[in-house]
Amino acid sequence: MKKALFYIILISICTLSACSFADQQVVVDNPLNVTLAFCIDRDSFNITPHHFLELNIPRGTHIIQATELNSRATVLKKQQVDISGDGLLNIGKMPYVRWTNVYVKPGTDTAAFQRLIKSKKISLNGFEYDGDLELFPANQLFIARNWNLGLQQAFPSEMHTDQHVLLRSKIFRQDDFEAAFDRSTH
Repeated sequence: MKKALFYIILISICTLSACSFADQQVVVDNPLNVTLAFCIDRDSFNITPHHFLELNIPRGTHIIQATELNSRATVLKKQQVDISGDGLLNIGKMPYVRWTNVYVKPGTDTAAFQRLIKSKKISLNGFEYDGDLELFPANQLFIARNWNLGLQQAFPSEMHTDQHVLLRSKIFRQDDFEAAFDRSTH
């Protein structure tokens, strides 16, 4: 009995440690109009304008740096960043916005879902935006994932679900957010 208990504990510890050291899915985004040469630890990548890479990066502290490929101008000085889970590396040092949409099944009482909406005003380029929004500032290097839809995915125009209320969050580059918010209000 003691031997079986020992093996169960050993397997549990190994399983938990394997989960905690698993690589994290990290989007390395280039929101700029120039190709960036990006380095993380000893690995180098070129990221073309308005594109991103999806990398598996071990959890922990890493050294990153980004320069313009042609001019070699420094965009992001060599510095440490902590990767704590899945997320986005902001190597272009630009603001990002997380926007949450609420989808409601027809016939649902709207009062039931009003408490789910966390309306907040944010300011970008001198304009205020109001909605279920979260602004990630330009100096935030790592943005922990708290969205369902990535940079290239669009909000669905409608949702088909058995649930009465469904929340979907999307991460936006600043320019993409401004364009999408403007389209949604007109």
